[in-house]
Amino acid sequence: MDSSGLPNFPLHSLKKASRILLQKDGFLESQFQLAGIYLLTWEVLKGAIRNRLETFFANGWKINKCGEMIPDIPSEHINLFTSRDALKNQLNQWKEWGVVTEDDVVAVYVWRNYRNVVAHELEKIVLDDNAMIIPVEHIESMLSLLRKIDNWWLLNFEAATDPDEYRDFSPDEMAQGSSLRVCMLQHMIDQVRQSAKTV
Repeated sequence: MDSSGLPNFPLHSLKKASRILLQKDGFLESQFQLAGIYLLTWEVLKGAIRNRLETFFANGWKINKCGEMIPDIPSEHINLFTSRDALKNQLNQWKEWGVVTEDDVVAVYVWRNYRNVVAHELEKIVLDDNAMIIPVEHIESMLSLLRKIDNWWLLNFEAATDPDEYRDFSPDEMAQGSSLRVCMLQHMIDQVRQSAKTV
């Protein structure tokens, strides 16, 4: 920024700014909406990657030093949640089970890095013509991976531990199912698409 507090973007490159000032095609609103959806989808996916594993490996619950109830994880699996690169360990566990691929793992790190850009450099995304606008395909790919994890969980954990609850559904029907959170996030993206011409 200069002394006036305004961002130092090249004067010859103001396409995004003009779209905002002229209120063309709902660009600004769509970018703010997509920023929120991107951050929300990442947090939901990151939570699913971790929380499903906590539920799977936990031997019940215990109270920590702060008086909070937390999963009681056996020592042989605690590294999944306490190491410096817990996310990597968690993804490797999902990969070992055949739920995610190496391409998925690479993509997760791409999404995490861009999540940091969205969270800390939104001004640049919105105003700098050289910065990539928020990619909807990232969000939809995150939803695809979340759907894979949710569907695996339904088939291999919930239905396996309580088969009577799912006896009226075939494996194919359950495999095609989506959790409510996936449906809601997809609905948000569809709504942004309908209201703007920029995504």
